[in-house]
Amino acid sequence: MKKIVFSFFLAALISACASNPPASQTDYNPKEQSRIRLYGQNGKPTLMRYSLSGQEIKVNVGGGMGDAFSSFVGTAKSQSIGIPSTRISNNVGDQNGILAKAFYKEFAVPSTSALRIQSNLIGMANFSPSGQAVSYSPRCSSKEFSFQPETGKDYEVASIVNQQGCAVVVFEVQANGEIKPITR
Repeated sequence: MKKIVFSFFLAALISACASNPPASQTDYNPKEQSRIRLYGQNGKPTLMRYSLSGQEIKVNVGGGMGDAFSSFVGTAKSQSIGIPSTRISNNVGDQNGILAKAFYKEFAVPSTSALRIQSNLIGMANFSPSGQAVSYSPRCSSKEFSFQPETGKDYEVASIVNQQGCAVVVFEVQANGEIKPITR
């Protein structure tokens, strides 16, 4: 048992060290890039993909082993590179679940490539000793939302989960922290 726990801890530690490091404030060039805030938590990751110099870049906030583990144990921390606070980011703790602390990470992204965003809910089922489902939460993935970021602008991605399924909404963040939805 000790070997299993140690192996899980070691895998989480290695994964946390190898995950996408957040861009620092100095990495952001508002004349060539935009910034985006992605939310995640254990069981509810947000995925972003884009092309950079012919290579596909994949960002996973909340779904990697390090993010999921830190969310699970409640040590996940939000990481900012300077996007103004919004009512969503100020209340990120409202999204906390059982063993799933919500957090966000901000990234500088090129304004020359479309961003493709998707959110997911990894469903769970709990069973009684007799094998009957005691509780069940469905699994769903949003449709991919694609948009072209504008140079020097800030964005925030919110995931919505309700009876109709999963959806993702992208907002432009104003300098005063107000948000307005991006439409295609």
